[in-house]
Amino acid sequence: MRQHLFETATRTSNGPARLGRRRSGSGVAIATAALLAGSTVAALTAGNTAATGAGVPSTARAEDGHVTLLAGRIVDSAPGSRVEVLVFPALPASRDFYPVGVDLDMKSLTAQVAQDGTYRVQAPAKDLVGYVDRFGISDLLVTAIQPTDDTAGDEAAVTTQSVQASARLAPQPALEQVTARLLAARAQAATVSSIIFDAATGIARVATGEHPFTAEAPTSATVDAAASRAGACRITPKDKHYGRAERFMYADNWKGAKYLFTQSKGTSHTLGIAVKPEGKNWSASAGSTKSIANKDTDTLDKQVGKWARNKVNYQDFYMRFCPGPGGIERTERRPTSQHSLLVKSAKGQRPFFATADCQPVGTNYAKTKSEVSNASVSAGVNLGVVSVSAQSGFSDGSSWSVDVSRRSKMCFSNIEGPAQSRYVRFMKRGNKASGSCRPARATSDTGQRGCTT
Repeated sequence: MRQHLFETATRTSNGPARLGRRRSGSGVAIATAALLAGSTVAALTAGNTAATGAGVPSTARAEDGHVTLLAGRIVDSAPGSRVEVLVFPALPASRDFYPVGVDLDMKSLTAQVAQDGTYRVQAPAKDLVGYVDRFGISDLLVTAIQPTDDTAGDEAAVTTQSVQASARLAPQPALEQVTARLLAARAQAATVSSIIFDAATGIARVATGEHPFTAEAPTSATVDAAASRAGACRITPKDKHYGRAERFMYADNWKGAKYLFTQSKGTSHTLGIAVKPEGKNWSASAGSTKSIANKDTDTLDKQVGKWARNKVNYQDFYMRFCPGPGGIERTERRPTSQHSLLVKSAKGQRPFFATADCQPVGTNYAKTKSEVSNASVSAGVNLGVVSVSAQSGFSDGSSWSVDVSRRSKMCFSNIEGPAQSRYVRFMKRGNKASGSCRPARATSDTGQRGCTT
């Protein structure tokens, strides 16, 4: 087991926790995002455009010297609404974990909601140094706060919705260091991250990186507005959990069309968070996830009917007076870094999907799948106390390649073709495409019990 020793760990008011150097071992810069925990394989919204919609205000571009971390909308917002954001200090690339027992200083940002329901969260770039990692990813806990007509004494009541999500300023190759000037430059080049809150449905549509999704964000009410302020949140890192196995991509093929899995430097994975309220058991938090970025590049070849697997480091965090699930005192088990990439593959039940079309391919056919978001795997990471979701979007850095050595049939889930499909299967010619996918019984019923595209 690798040892991770910190020489110093100091903190300042309203500033990032400053972490000392460790003696050995490799680390990965972290990020955050929120992912929907659901069925065994739950398809997500394809592409940022669909998830963001018209909710991002036209004023989303940051002012000179500022960084826009988040922009979005509150559906049917009440006058006087606001959005409060807590930003976690970024873990340096030389670390795998936060120092145990050292409280984290969160950056607190507030944005007022405009009459049309839109909002924009921004800050001077210099204030975010130490809160955005070298891959341009920041870890956010976002709360929408809306006044109500109810009152209790002299205090006005409010309703809140909270989501944990990552914002990625730009999915570009990693920077060696993050300075205020570089942050501002990245913000100008990035697609603005977005969260659209809807109190009526209790959901939030999130597009904060490569992996858009719909998260559970139920409303809660309080008459103490101060208790809803993000600045009250206190977080203390606790126990470390090394090398938890992550399943994230499946080789849906046969021996006549073997796969090569690739995970490249800078590719991010969106992973679930487990939560344990005081006095209760662990559970997967449906509205909370976090992303981590790869520091290295690895491949795994000659794969047939196997799940690609990484190993991920997790850490417990004791949280007090923080928005989100689990009440004012809870423990969250959150991913912090990649332990190792593509260490092995594993057998397991393959995803079910509705076949939109098939076409024959010959022995001269080769394909690399690097478009469209991959599906999320709800039990992708087993944390011992509970299993949580995992997802890696297809991109230039996260892909599979197939080299057809025997005549095959390629089937895919989107009638527009394999490039637009989350699921692609290679099988022996003459085999039936898929008879195991049954219609979903509800909109949210996907994966094994339903057909996904």
